[in-house]
Amino acid sequence: MKNPITLTAIEKIQPKDTLWDTKVAGFGVRRQKDSISYILKTRVNGRQKLITIGKHGSPWTPETARKKAQSLLTDINNGIDPSERKRIQNSKISVQKAWEQFVLDHISKLKPRTREGYIDLFKRYISPAISSKSIQDVSRQDVAAIHRKLSDKPSTGNYVLSVLSKFMNWAELLELRNQHSNPTTGLKKYTIAPRERFLSQDEYYRLGLALQAEIDRGANPYAIAAIQLLMFTGTRKGEILELEWKSVDLEH
Repeated sequence: MKNPITLTAIEKIQPKDTLWDTKVAGFGVRRQKDSISYILKTRVNGRQKLITIGKHGSPWTPETARKKAQSLLTDINNGIDPSERKRIQNSKISVQKAWEQFVLDHISKLKPRTREGYIDLFKRYISPAISSKSIQDVSRQDVAAIHRKLSDKPSTGNYVLSVLSKFMNWAELLELRNQHSNPTTGLKKYTIAPRERFLSQDEYYRLGLALQAEIDRGANPYAIAAIQLLMFTGTRKGEILELEWKSVDLEH
């Protein structure tokens, strides 16, 4: 049966009965002999699960249990399995183990080139420094040391800082770290001088001759076309190499 779950409604539940809430889908309360428990019935990764929130009584009331059900549903919608969260929380997980889960939860959904960049940065710069530490114990000093070692590679150093920031935010979401404890907070990225330079008319002319020579000797026409588009549009290399027909205004 369905009704708003209230203290009054709970008092009327008979043994072996379940009352489903009308405010939050899948949230319910059931009585087994003298025990009353709050539950959540939902699908996780395509499979139906019945999650026990807790027994009626402090701290679980209709309102606190309903809020917990909403929180669980938010996690599930974000691709987080509550049972996996609980398993991880019950262990003092290392940075390496947390990263492996981060790869499954977040990195696997990124574009191939971005995904490869994340994994390469972790392997080369992050893992050697902190992989064996508990993710809860990674400090601002640890992150600053990693960033400082890359002072001669400022772009890479800034990229590492960004990756670590996302990684630690994810860890907070799974409650692997205390809330608002991201160790990258307050660390300043390196200032990078602009490297933009425009070709002169003479350089454009010589580049055009070189491309024509490549065409004459049978070079890949797609590569030549990509370079020509870069010349004409001034866009980034990745934007041209990943360009799709639907993004091209053929009329203009």
